[in-house]
Amino acid sequence: MSGSGQNVAVRRGSGWLICTALGILSCLVMCLVMVWCNIERMDTTYFLNTLQAQVAEREALRDKLEVEREHLLSPYELGNKAREFGMRQARPDQIRRMTLR
Repeated sequence: MSGSGQNVAVRRGSGWLICTALGILSCLVMCLVMVWCNIERMDTTYFLNTLQAQVAEREALRDKLEVEREHLLSPYELGNKAREFGMRQARPDQIRRMTLR
């Protein structure tokens, strides 16, 4: 009877050992998952910051191009270009008006 009592005691002791080992293993796995999630978060943040910088750069370029376009299409600038190419205002008999039917 004393032999079977020792087996029960050993089984109880090994049960706690297995539970402790599983607990430590699950904690280790969870730590690795948290580290992986943090790395992915940092990569996503870097990617988003890069995209935001590109958007800001392109918006600034678009604004500069719009200002340049407005400058080139201004009446003063168009008048200067017309004089440069020897153009002058059309006489009334040179103008044709089209009507829509």
